[in-house]
Amino acid sequence: MAPLELLRTVGTKKALSKPQNAIILLIVGGRYEGLEQVLRKRGYTVVVPSTADQAVALCLHNPIAATLIDRESLAQENDWSLAQSLKMVAPHTPVLLLVKGRVPKREGIPVGVDWIARDKEPAQVLGALKRFVRLSMERMQAQGDPIDEQVSSG
Repeated sequence: MAPLELLRTVGTKKALSKPQNAIILLIVGGRYEGLEQVLRKRGYTVVVPSTADQAVALCLHNPIAATLIDRESLAQENDWSLAQSLKMVAPHTPVLLLVKGRVPKREGIPVGVDWIARDKEPAQVLGALKRFVRLSMERMQAQGDPIDEQVSSG
């Protein structure tokens, strides 16, 4: 989906002023079938990029409130992860990592990841996502609406 097409699909300045209409990138490789529906029911606009490059392009050209990614999608190539790429183009966009089993303590938090949650604790994941989205939306509003600038320059 082209950036301008996404802007038309996702919404307007008025829609973005409400946190429940925040854009969430969901990069989980199809392993969490119900997650997209749960997020949509909670009022989020969910975008599921098909490639890592598309995810980066979406972050570069759109006001993404948060990104939810799983361990497999985070995979590093040449010591560089998708989370790091996302942070390069959108440094203030929170990246939340879903892990199966226990949260890794020895490794620490991977570079580019802001928060780690167990996939078996949905209330914790949704609570953290809600907090990160609220903070992102407040930051976006304080900086002015990026959509107006992108549409007028596009």
